[in-house]
Amino acid sequence: MKLVGNLPAVQTCWVEEVQSLDVIEVLAPASCHFKTILIHKSCLGFRALVNVIHSCEGLEEFKYSFGSFQTEDEQSIIYGHDLLDALCSQAETLRVLHLDLGAQRTDIENRYYGHTGEDTAGLVDLSAMTHLGLDMDLMLCFARGLTGSDDDGPFSSIEQLPPQLECLTIYGYQPGMNARWDEILEELKEMIVDGDETVFTLRGVDEYLRYPMNNA
Repeated sequence: MKLVGNLPAVQTCWVEEVQSLDVIEVLAPASCHFKTILIHKSCLGFRALVNVIHSCEGLEEFKYSFGSFQTEDEQSIIYGHDLLDALCSQAETLRVLHLDLGAQRTDIENRYYGHTGEDTAGLVDLSAMTHLGLDMDLMLCFARGLTGSDDDGPFSSIEQLPPQLECLTIYGYQPGMNARWDEILEELKEMIVDGDETVFTLRGVDEYLRYPMNNA
């Protein structure tokens, strides 16, 4: 990535089936010209993902899907708040974000790095975002923001989502698996209806979805 990331003509990076990327302290912030990064069927920890995101000077599309393997390595854990912090650094340009973590270990309560972004940054601050795909845990974590309310606090749905959103995809959801999720999504389905039109498209509520490359 370091070898080609600084070439202006190379704007897309696509990797598959990787468990490590030797990028920690290698890719400097805003050192790459990548606008699209696709990492599929992989198991990368948050430090690698955060470093890759920060290395882009104007990231427009970021997709990551968990692979069919698992590791007990602590470095493979995804810390939601640290990942959100990195994504918010690309808020003005990031249009497409899909994170299908599947069975990958995720921590949405704690933080590994110190907070470096806006105090209340969340999904609503991703001003360029038009297409978003997350599982429910991560969506609620990102919607609450970096210093938002806890799991028992209110979720105002549309008000906490990106303002330019055109399509929201929920990964790994099945009705009845979590009563609170059922309630939130039913309310959201009603809220996105505006007369004969919908505010944005909602996928993954009436059908079980995983990212096309993620069978985990």
